[in-house]
Amino acid sequence: MAQKKKEEAQAEAPVEIIPGGLTTNCMLMKLSINCWYAARKDKEVINKAGIAVSDNNRKNWVRGYRTLLDPGRIREMANKEVAIRDYVNVMTMPWKDGGKRLLPAALFETVNTKVHELTDDFNECFQKLYDDYYDLIRAARSQMENMGLTFDLSQYPSKADLPEKYKVYFGYEPVPTSGDLRVSIQTDELQRIKAEMDDENKAATERAMANLWIKIYEVANNMAVQLSKDKPKIFDSLVNNALNLVNLLPNLNWNNNLQLEKARGDLEKKLCAHNTEKLRGDDAARKETAKAAEELAQTAANMMTQLDPDLVPPDKATSEEAAKRLADFENDLAGIL
Repeated sequence: MAQKKKEEAQAEAPVEIIPGGLTTNCMLMKLSINCWYAARKDKEVINKAGIAVSDNNRKNWVRGYRTLLDPGRIREMANKEVAIRDYVNVMTMPWKDGGKRLLPAALFETVNTKVHELTDDFNECFQKLYDDYYDLIRAARSQMENMGLTFDLSQYPSKADLPEKYKVYFGYEPVPTSGDLRVSIQTDELQRIKAEMDDENKAATERAMANLWIKIYEVANNMAVQLSKDKPKIFDSLVNNALNLVNLLPNLNWNNNLQLEKARGDLEKKLCAHNTEKLRGDDAARKETAKAAEELAQTAANMMTQLDPDLVPPDKATSEEAAKRLADFENDLAGIL
């Protein structure tokens, strides 16, 4: 009984943030990607759709875009870009508003190696596009003329400028602290600025930790929703996503937060206790896992509230209210139309 009370007290304790450990356990990662989608807003496309240039009211509801190169090739480049961004977003946490991401030092080698590999894929794909650039323009011209659209070469960047349209940059820097501030100003003002920096770092750290609870919530809530259906379609990814998060969290939990480690343990022991086949064929195992997933999702939502109320996803009651409002709106709309 004493042990149970101790565990409950530990679970309800405030989230432990260790600002001093931030500079030694983490670094900032900056990612910037240029990826030209070869699309231009085009009045001619709107006109071909039967909307007059002078019909401003209708034009406000329609946007016409022209694809300047083979959509398949552009989509391939876009997919390479998304692969890099998605990987970095999974392996890092948001940091303030400048686009930089918080990267635990324990993940540096893994992330740096993988981002180099993904960048190489991006550059290799671009090189093929670069080599075929003039052929792609000629093919686009033929396609546009067949569609009755005017071809305008001025809409295309020169081949020499193309590398700037497809570029990946990433770098790293230490997390700045108030101790890095060394300027000749009045002592009181200097202390105020340092206090502001400390407060900003603390708030950014809490947001980063809240982001980890978001990851837990998304995995747990999705599992709870899927397994609670009468005839669920259970794919391997349902359990694999939970297992991937179990393996990732120890490195993302840079300040060894006890609540986060407990949630990781529950994720591993309760949500990953059964494989996909077991969940498909065993009603009891499915209900047990769904209940555990729902409880973990609620725990994650509560922790997010504590850290950053703005990041809390809607709970089931809120979702039901939203669904009811949408149904009421649709009924009103049916009466109007």
